[in-house]
Amino acid sequence: MNAHPRTPPADESPSDEPRQGARPAGSGATVGTVVLVEDDDGLGELISDYLDRNGLRVHWIRRGDRALQAAREVSPDVLLLDVMLPGQDGFDICRELRA
Repeated sequence: MNAHPRTPPADESPSDEPRQGARPAGSGATVGTVVLVEDDDGLGELISDYLDRNGLRVHWIRRGDRALQAAREVSPDVLLLDVMLPGQDGFDICRELRA
């Protein structure tokens, strides 16, 4: 695998704001939208970059208690949830969305 994780600049700290992914070079449109809920920066960056490269717009949320609001605002095609998250776990988020 030739992918290298991106190291954020020293002045860039992770935020809980949705991260909107870049479109693949030369494509003009995305194939869908994903809300990624992952608190691990390394794993979140890896997943987000992979999805970005494959034409998906990614909104990355790092706290479970902010996932429902993001899902309602973005109306994603897919919601990828970690299970153990700060604020609210992925199972509870899933239950609330299905209710």
